[in-house]
Amino acid sequence: MAEPTTRELYDIINQMRVDVGVMNTKMDFVMDSKKTAERAEAKADKALIKTEELEKSIDGMKKTVMWAIGLMVPAILTIAGLLATILF
Repeated sequence: MAEPTTRELYDIINQMRVDVGVMNTKMDFVMDSKKTAERAEAKADKALIKTEELEKSIDGMKKTVMWAIGLMVPAILTIAGLLATILF
């Protein structure tokens, strides 16, 4: 096997430079994608926390509405019974 000429070695080194440049570009893209994914994860975590807080608030509202209905129905029936007794 013959040894490569200076020109062939230069061409190989040049190709290696190009390949390293391409790899650097790809790594930059990967790092940018990682940063974007980390920001998205942080936003998703905040949204999850807010959703859980809203769920608790909705549960509280449901309980309040049930209590209000539970108090209003008997009160209305009592008033209707009193009116029926007085009028008839």
